[in-house]
This record gives sequence, C-alpha cells and structure tokens, in this order.
Amino acid sequence: MEYINLMEGMNIMRQRNVEAIRRKYPEGTRIRLLRTMDDIQPVEAGQEGTVAFVDSIGTIHMKWDNGRSLGIIPDEDKFEIITD
Repeated sequence: MEYINLMEGMNIMRQRNVEAIRRKYPEGTRIRLLRTMDDIQPVEAGQEGTVAFVDSIGTIHMKWDNGRSLGIIPDEDKFEIITD
C-alpha cells in the first residue's frame, strides 16, 4: 500500500513539474540555445528557435530556425528565453 502511495505521489509531482514547464515555455516562446547535452546530433550553441510543444515528460520540442527539430530538456540543456 505504501509503495502505491509513493508512486502516486511521484506521479503527481512529475505532472506538476511538467505543467510548470508548459506555463513557463508555452507554444510560440522564442528560445536561444546556450549548450546541449545531446552529443550525438547537437544543435549548435547560439541557435534560436520556437517552442512547438512540451510533451508529457517535460521535453520542450523546438522548431529551430535552421530547420532542426531537436527537443531540449530543462535542467540538462542550457537555454534562455529571447525577449525583445
């Protein structure tokens, strides 16, 4: 019984975290990549793009200006919101 309650609690925390990411980075938000942890097919630092959506695990899916579509992960990749 405790295990089930622990898992439910973790799922609720994860869901709240994903909702917070979605509020902070809604569709259309402009992002500038500073550093990515994806060593296999990285998007270059300094690349800019637009948030397409945030998935159920909190990955921010991007439409990069260079045509790429690699997602970024908060707390792993470094990026900033572009403000005018």
